[in-house]
Amino acid sequence: MDDQNMSMRRSFSGRRFAVPALAVVTLGILAASPGVLAAPARLFQRFGFAPHAPDLSLIAAAPLAVQLHIAGALVALGIGTALLVGIHLLSGWTLIALPMGVFAIKRGRVAAHRRTMTGMFVGGLLVAGLLALFPGRLLWHVFLG
Repeated sequence: MDDQNMSMRRSFSGRRFAVPALAVVTLGILAASPGVLAAPARLFQRFGFAPHAPDLSLIAAAPLAVQLHIAGALVALGIGTALLVGIHLLSGWTLIALPMGVFAIKRGRVAAHRRTMTGMFVGGLLVAGLLALFPGRLLWHVFLG
């Protein structure tokens, strides 16, 4: 068996993961990428930037919702650790706070919206992405294992 096939069959938390697990992880990476790229552009725009600001915000926020569903699919498929760890708590908080940020701007509470969405970018994309790359986690095996 060649090295690529062996790397897909590495043991992870006592289980074997193969193509379905890697496909779900690849979907997660593809889902998070637009948010990681669009969110900084939106965060550093001037307030009241007229051209397509809501569209850019949607491109920045929608991947978070998709990523949360994919993370839930990983847990439902039994891929990864059986224990709830900090990254799972962060995902749960993101699932609650993302709609709160959207509702805040709809009600005109700009400061609350700004704080919530900045937290979603920093915590929901950057910190969660870095935590997912810890040694022994599935993304570690995909990229570096």
